[in-house]
Amino acid sequence: MKREAFFQNVKKAAFERVYFFYGPEEYVKASALAALRGALLPEGLEMVNEAVLSNPSLEDLDAAAQTLPFMAERRLVVVNDLAALRQGRGEGEGEETATGDGKALLEWCAHAPDTACVVIYHEGKLDERRTLAKGLIALPGSVRFDYLVGEELRKWIVQAAERQGKRFEKAALNEFVPGAGEDLQAISGALEQVCAYTAEAAEIDLAAVRAIVRPPLDAKVFAMIDDIMAGNMARAQIAVKTLVDEGESRVGILALIIRQLRLMTDIRLLQDARKTAPEIAQALKLTDFVYRKTASSVRTLAAPEILAAYRRCVDADFQFKSGQIGEQAALDRAIFTLHGLFARGRKEGGGHSK
Repeated sequence: MKREAFFQNVKKAAFERVYFFYGPEEYVKASALAALRGALLPEGLEMVNEAVLSNPSLEDLDAAAQTLPFMAERRLVVVNDLAALRQGRGEGEGEETATGDGKALLEWCAHAPDTACVVIYHEGKLDERRTLAKGLIALPGSVRFDYLVGEELRKWIVQAAERQGKRFEKAALNEFVPGAGEDLQAISGALEQVCAYTAEAAEIDLAAVRAIVRPPLDAKVFAMIDDIMAGNMARAQIAVKTLVDEGESRVGILALIIRQLRLMTDIRLLQDARKTAPEIAQALKLTDFVYRKTASSVRTLAAPEILAAYRRCVDADFQFKSGQIGEQAALDRAIFTLHGLFARGRKEGGGHSK
């Protein structure tokens, strides 16, 4: 079940007997549990109608779920910290647990009482290869909470700022989104700092964002590539110097350029195969920011020419590592390879755009 469907069902009072909450976005996951509490538990009777269990035995879980609700249609039973789902087990230990106690838990979930609403609440990373995890994910009440991306994330940030009496300047929002982090808890903290920095001002400008939010390395590399795409080599060289002054090695920057060219090739090939933007982002496991920036850089380029540039940069890296050239020379070759690639793209115009 998608989280949007979950929230809609809660509003309609359409509840599952067993939910499995998992995924990396903890802020929204906690909001979902709060929404369930608000919908299920009568005001003033929350404590008598809710049980919160930490890694319970099946017997304890069953006892909590079988207890009849008091002046309510359902009890809420929250299961935290289920040991069989934890990361970091020894070799084979996870599978043994999943096919033992885990199998019994899955059987219990299939026949859970309809006078209770059980939420198996998992925080942190989940090994989805395990038998128990697979079984819980297959439940009708399984809800995955992924990080918000794209317009949904931007809308959330704008609304969160408005609740604090602030509005974003467009350029400020564009820089805040990739720099504030992925999870909403971190984003909320960054937003509070930016709002405090602006004091009485109603608008959050670019200066305020730059004073608080440190752009991620990806954003800095994309800014350098944007300069190269525009043919502004002087600014691109300044961007490289800034990265070096901030502690990035020239070899590290070269590796980032190589990675970026490989990603550009993959995206162009998938676009040529008529894959949609969400399909490509999911297949390559890219954040919305990285996908959008990379996809925009390949609009006028063909896959073979991107691949050829990638190979030239890999060759420069090999020549450096084999002692044939210095690290600055290797990095310069990569930068001018990008420059030549984008110059051809500008000359050819939209001939390869999709």
